[in-house]
Amino acid sequence: MPVPSDTVRLTQGQAAEFERDDLAAPRLRSFCPRCGTHLFTHIRERGLSVVKIGTLDDPELDYGGPKVAIYTRDLPSYHEFPDGMPTFDKRPG
Repeated sequence: MPVPSDTVRLTQGQAAEFERDDLAAPRLRSFCPRCGTHLFTHIRERGLSVVKIGTLDDPELDYGGPKVAIYTRDLPSYHEFPDGMPTFDKRPG
C-alpha cells in the first residue's frame, strides 16, 4: 500500500534496514530485526513508502482492500481480481 513516507512510523520497536549498493536508485527496505518480516519499502525519490499490508494490526479496517492491480503480466493463471477492478501489466504512467 503506497503512502507518503512522512506518514509512516512504527508504534513500537526499531526496524532494521537494508539497501543494495549496486543499483543506481536503490530502495531502502525496513524489516523486523527479530523475525525478518518485511515492513516497508521506501522510494525516496518519490517520497513514498510501500507498507506491507500483512503488518497492519487490522488490515481489513486500516486498508480496506485494493483499488487497482499493477504488474499483472507476471501473475499465475489462478489469480483473480474483483469485477471492475482496473488492472495494469506494469505500473501506470
